[in-house]
Amino acid sequence: MDQILEAQHVLQLFRASNLLLQMLVILVLLYPGRVRHIIYLKIISLTLRLRETGFLKLVVISK
Repeated sequence: MDQILEAQHVLQLFRASNLLLQMLVILVLLYPGRVRHIIYLKIISLTLRLRETGFLKLVVISK
């Protein structure tokens, strides 16, 4: 039962990160030039970190 709840939590994280990414991409498009690139890199690294933790949890569940 705990594993199912954990899996649901991971899926929610993915959905949240995708929604957050979409919103942030729109914000980034409103920013001019160089600032845009800096923010974009931060967003990418943040979402990758979220996904890595999600994948680690999924690996733990599958064992």
